[in-house]
Amino acid sequence: MTTDRRGSEAAHGEWVALGVWPKPSYWLEHMKEIATRPITAQEAEVLDLALRRGAMVPVQDSVLADVPSLKVVGICDCGCRSIYFARESRKDQCLADTWGRSADGKQIDVMVWGADGHVTCLDFVDHFSTGELPTPDSIGQPGE
Repeated sequence: MTTDRRGSEAAHGEWVALGVWPKPSYWLEHMKEIATRPITAQEAEVLDLALRRGAMVPVQDSVLADVPSLKVVGICDCGCRSIYFARESRKDQCLADTWGRSADGKQIDVMVWGADGHVTCLDFVDHFSTGELPTPDSIGQPGE
């Protein structure tokens, strides 16, 4: 077995058996605290679609119902568009892993992290440094 972005080989089998995987230690401590703000309509739509189309575990209706009222408390310090709804924690588990595309078609990976029955982070890997959110209609849809 090779190690992938999910972390060590030893832990990998346990995470797969559980159907989730925790945030690797090298992904922790990237949150920059900001003045609390409401989630935007576009962020909420992307998050909702990622949970519906890219779920790695069953997502409870209560988690989906909470999406429009989430409060953003942090952003990623690398400059990507990732947003945090709680402080990063070793408890964070990947709830959804999918992709989307920027308005001009560039791929952006989308992951949703959660702990204790709540979404904690909407995480983007922007391979082309577009600085954009993926368009909602592209979330989890096959690319061209």
